[in-house]
Amino acid sequence: ASAVVAAVASFAGLAIFFFLFDSIGYRMVAAFIVSLAVNGMHYTGMQSGRYFVSEHRGIWGKSTVGLDLDALSVLIGVLILNFTLMACTGYYVEVLETVRKREGEAFEKELRHKGYMANAKSWITRARGMRYPMCLVRYDTFVRMGKMVPHEALRDAHRLVYLNTVHAANKEKKKRFIVYFSHQWLSSKIPDPKNRHFQDMLAALSALSKVYRIRPENILIWVDYCSIPQEGLDQQQLAIDSIGTYVSVCSAFVIVAPQVLHSETHTPCNFMTYAKRCWCRLEVFCSLIAALKTKPPSAASTTVAEGDEDGEDEDGRRTRGANMPPTPEEAVGINGLSPPPPPHPSQKAGDPTCILQEMHKVFLVVDDQLHRLNFF
Repeated sequence: ASAVVAAVASFAGLAIFFFLFDSIGYRMVAAFIVSLAVNGMHYTGMQSGRYFVSEHRGIWGKSTVGLDLDALSVLIGVLILNFTLMACTGYYVEVLETVRKREGEAFEKELRHKGYMANAKSWITRARGMRYPMCLVRYDTFVRMGKMVPHEALRDAHRLVYLNTVHAANKEKKKRFIVYFSHQWLSSKIPDPKNRHFQDMLAALSALSKVYRIRPENILIWVDYCSIPQEGLDQQQLAIDSIGTYVSVCSAFVIVAPQVLHSETHTPCNFMTYAKRCWCRLEVFCSLIAALKTKPPSAASTTVAEGDEDGEDEDGRRTRGANMPPTPEEAVGINGLSPPPPPHPSQKAGDPTCILQEMHKVFLVVDDQLHRLNFF
């Protein structure tokens, strides 16, 4: 009877400790305290009790040994068994709670994943569209500016070309050559205080015009300071959200990262610091992803000067049209870098996948150097 009462009381007390404590150790201690208290009460009423086992003839003809047990021995045994029972019960409850938590976390994770997948289609659709018109600057306007001019000044002077949809941008791309300039700002308010980037952009446009054999008047330029609103934050955010689309519809993606000093911090700014910025990497990533599903401009999709079609010169040598990508030697003249290594035997030269791999190697090298310099 004492053991039954102790077990019932302990189970009742366990419910209280289950809600008060969240550790198996605490619950085991609580079970021990409850068991000790209950058995202690019974012990006070059983001190005079004695238990005897009389001798009798056993199965094999031998007499059993008589036992003389007092109340203290019985209570100690009951207490140990009761504590073991409660400890096992507490451990079982702990296991159940852990399983329920894991099932709940897995269920919540599955719900989040389903919600993400349900919204992914709408996100992809939004990413493919233009939330703000693509604003481009004509080559002659860009040259006459003499420096980077904010978007609002060009807008008020009616010097911008607006492309409101992706379809319109792709249609314009067939007629003109759209250049996207990616660069690191050299101050917090003005991107290029000393016109270092602007001069390099002009040099890049001149080189692109020669390499691709395109008339300068058929070139349109996208650069953030001129093409993204600088005052209206709402419109600015819409344009920033559309950068991925802007990059994907451009004919050429040019990184401008000369060796210069930041005008405010006076720290070096170069390709190393450019590659360190997540924003710049995002632009490069969008450009490479767009290159994976596009081909170099065809003769029908690019306006070229007369006589620039593929053919032979007076000495019978083969000449390239303006729609062909530059050779490694010509690329050196554009960006000052060494020619890229030969592609894998399974890939063709100029394959976007090959270009993506080589660019990825460049950024891995930059990451390694940044870690060596303790920039992170």
